[in-house]
Amino acid sequence: MLKKNWKTEELIENWTLIPSELELVNQKPEANKIGFAVFLKYFQLMAHFPDYPSEIPEQVIAYISNQLNISPKTYFDYNWQGRSAKA
Repeated sequence: MLKKNWKTEELIENWTLIPSELELVNQKPEANKIGFAVFLKYFQLMAHFPDYPSEIPEQVIAYISNQLNISPKTYFDYNWQGRSAKA
């Protein structure tokens, strides 16, 4: 299970998108960027994909959305049942 509270140093270490990851994420349609980025970093950390949107703490969503210069609200618009999420 993913912990709910993260220190700033932990967010930076575990959830920062490196340049090659940002390049990959930015190739996705706008609506899929944050979901794809969360899946990518979550998999690197946990060695599996999240099952539910609620598994990701709001603090992590805010940190990733800030890196992508998009609203954290876009995370909740991500289609977890769509083709991109299932792939």
